[in-house]
Amino acid sequence: MRVAAVICEYNPFHFGHKKQLEVLKTKYDAVVGIMSGDAVQRGEAAIADKYVRARAAVECGMDAVFSLPFPHCCASAADFARAGVYVADALGADALAFGVEDDFAQVERAAAVTGAPGFRETLDALIKRERNLSYPKAVSRLAGAEAASLLQKPNNILAVEYLHALRGLQSPLKPEPVARDGACASSSSLRTLLREAGRDAFLRALPEGSRRVYGELDGDVFPRDTERLSRALLLLLRGGKTDLSQLYGTGGGLGGRMVRAAAEADSLASLVARCRAAGFTDARVRRAALAVLLDIRREAVHRKPAYTLLLAMNAAGRELLRTLRPALPVVTKPARAAEAGPEVKAAFAAEVRADALLALTAPKPQFGNSLRRSPFVCG
Repeated sequence: MRVAAVICEYNPFHFGHKKQLEVLKTKYDAVVGIMSGDAVQRGEAAIADKYVRARAAVECGMDAVFSLPFPHCCASAADFARAGVYVADALGADALAFGVEDDFAQVERAAAVTGAPGFRETLDALIKRERNLSYPKAVSRLAGAEAASLLQKPNNILAVEYLHALRGLQSPLKPEPVARDGACASSSSLRTLLREAGRDAFLRALPEGSRRVYGELDGDVFPRDTERLSRALLLLLRGGKTDLSQLYGTGGGLGGRMVRAAAEADSLASLVARCRAAGFTDARVRRAALAVLLDIRREAVHRKPAYTLLLAMNAAGRELLRTLRPALPVVTKPARAAEAGPEVKAAFAAEVRADALLALTAPKPQFGNSLRRSPFVCG
């Protein structure tokens, strides 16, 4: 079977994702997702847990969904991309598919400029010299006008990082760009619709399979919202008992600024707003906040993923699973993860702890019983 992998979040699965899947199905025998867990790359809890989001994807035609495990799922674009490419490669996929918002030749040129020897060192020196310069603005300044324009768009940013990761890992995965359909509502706009217009309007904007899955969720579990952890975060920052020096994303003075901002902030949103003035992006501050809440250490993110978790599959996915010879453990039964060895046991235990805390972001706090979950099987 020729397999395309998509590194994804499906937060939620929408019509743009469905169109991408339809394009890929004309070229490949199977399409699999490498999907974020209960926390996502922009530094938030996903609106629903990973099993729900994976089921929605399979109900809409995805053949199998594997996890991009914690803590890689809530890392910066570069670290997120590197971990996702590693999992896709280890699963034995033939291609890595991703969305682009401009001509792919332009995206490749931007990747060549930003991946050139010495670029990272020059970038770090510029940010250190001009303290109020954010990472995206610094990249744009150094990479030129064309790259600057491209790198203002989220899909392009990740596409460039995927190309960097493919090169850095010397992966044989074929890049498979799919043009994003601008007429389709984005995940971000759908989350805003849910927040501002309510559940019914949100459901009407989803493809049928995704609508059915989300429609089954009751108000106790959906939607999740990271703001529900605001007081816990402020308690940790104000209490001064958390050592921020080894936590992911807190460098460059952000950790100290978060502590100072927490003295006056009354929510996660207000903490982010107060830290933004220092030139840090909202997403970086949120990721650092998650690192405080979930005790995410730098070294944990910089290690390669120790495993991937099977979340959902259909009949084609089941057949694919039988033929896979993955280069990393695939956990199909969470309760038996420890049997895969000490490295997997330790990494999976960290994900279980994170899931238990993120379960508190539901409207009614949940127990976070991730060890009792099992993959959704459709067909």
